[in-house]
Amino acid sequence: IQVIVIKFFVMPLLAMPFMLAFNVVGIPRKIGVLMSALPVALSCYVLSVRYDVQVQHSVNLIIFSTVLMLPTQLMWIGILESMGW
Repeated sequence: IQVIVIKFFVMPLLAMPFMLAFNVVGIPRKIGVLMSALPVALSCYVLSVRYDVQVQHSVNLIIFSTVLMLPTQLMWIGILESMGW
């Protein structure tokens, strides 16, 4: 669960200052923040199977984060719109 919280909430908060620092404006700035809040990647599963490390945990993270993606993305779109990004 901590991984999903970090991925959905902390990563976009970390991406925002970078967008400002590199003077990214308009749609690319919004996309950069939204991409940082995407669910846990399927490549995590592939690596966990390859190295036989916590395979079921990785499956659970992928499923849970994919289900939570829509409300989280809508939340971030709302936040970015309210900020004028």
